[in-house]
Amino acid sequence: MVHPSRLLPLAAAALFCLAGCDASGSDRTREEPGRSRLPAEESDAAIAADARNILFGQLGLYEVGADARQGTPLAGMLAQMGREDLIEPPEDPRLTRCGQRWVDPIVMLNETARSYQAIVIADAPDAPRQRAFLSDLLEPLTAQGFETFAPDGFSLQGQARASAELPLLTDGLSLREPIEGRLVRRAKSLGMAVVSYQPTATQMLQIARLPQSEQGGMEAEIRAENLIVQVFLLHPEARVVVQATGAASAGALAAQLRERAGIKALSVLQVRCAGLPGRTVAMHPYGGVDGLARLPDLLVGHPEDAALRGRPAWRQRAGDVAVEVPGAFLTARLPVLVEARRLDEPRLAVPEDRLLLRPGETLPLMLPPGAYRVEAWTKNGQVADAVDLNVDDTP
Repeated sequence: MVHPSRLLPLAAAALFCLAGCDASGSDRTREEPGRSRLPAEESDAAIAADARNILFGQLGLYEVGADARQGTPLAGMLAQMGREDLIEPPEDPRLTRCGQRWVDPIVMLNETARSYQAIVIADAPDAPRQRAFLSDLLEPLTAQGFETFAPDGFSLQGQARASAELPLLTDGLSLREPIEGRLVRRAKSLGMAVVSYQPTATQMLQIARLPQSEQGGMEAEIRAENLIVQVFLLHPEARVVVQATGAASAGALAAQLRERAGIKALSVLQVRCAGLPGRTVAMHPYGGVDGLARLPDLLVGHPEDAALRGRPAWRQRAGDVAVEVPGAFLTARLPVLVEARRLDEPRLAVPEDRLLLRPGETLPLMLPPGAYRVEAWTKNGQVADAVDLNVDDTP
């Protein structure tokens, strides 16, 4: 438990934030006098269209040869489109060897977490499987008292809306990826409070003014301070699961929580590794990961996996069903973006699956059993009418 005296220096920051920030820690926006608001339905449609346009723009970058190797921003956007098959190997394709003695990493992490107040677990933007692993980990962690989840990228900046149950397109760019959406949905369904620890616009300017060599360290300090203010200042005994991006960020953030507020924090890094397909493993923390300023406490390794008609096989093992895209959505000339949402959910909900198909491609959607509304668009607008379908796991 955090001793309250260690949090007193942050009280002034919290008061400042309450005067100028919204509940997510973002700077408040003020509506201009005389400026009319769009009706909610039109506003939601415009936000959803903007989200799709970003993806069509990223596809354009891919088609002109932009770098799509693992770890690049474009690779993360391809994952948002359901096209992990288009992500290219890194410049050095050698992988860390997966652990040879298998231990269930969910069981191991759940047991290890009992003596910690914060679990900081990192994933890669272009690796949805790592977010699915974190989703599986949430239930046992909530059973032992972890009641708060801080997803990386969650921010309501510029969007004064949130949902108690659903992940929304307005929650942040990285949260639009369907498996990330399922992760946030899972946290909310378990009753976890979902909080933001993102740097505000003002804080990002503060970071940008520093030499590049100092920016990473300052960002870790700011993120830790935001997390302390959002979670621990009023509830020093709180227990939190923190999602981070990248190796250095997990170790640095955990170290900052320990140093700034005495919070006992465990850092976990997820990595791709060479081993038996399908078997996620717990690994020694020094399993070939080098060049890190602060090594993580634990590693979780995910072996490179096979594909099922271009879609990741791990999703079928996790319970998704391969569903054919309705023929009315397959255009002959333009790429088409297909999205499947639960039948009763609004257009701003993050879809359960999203798939970008180029002309002539016929990859399947991957969906858990349930009732869905499936829609499709080209860059010019909607393709045909929405299609309702039921997915079950009966062979």
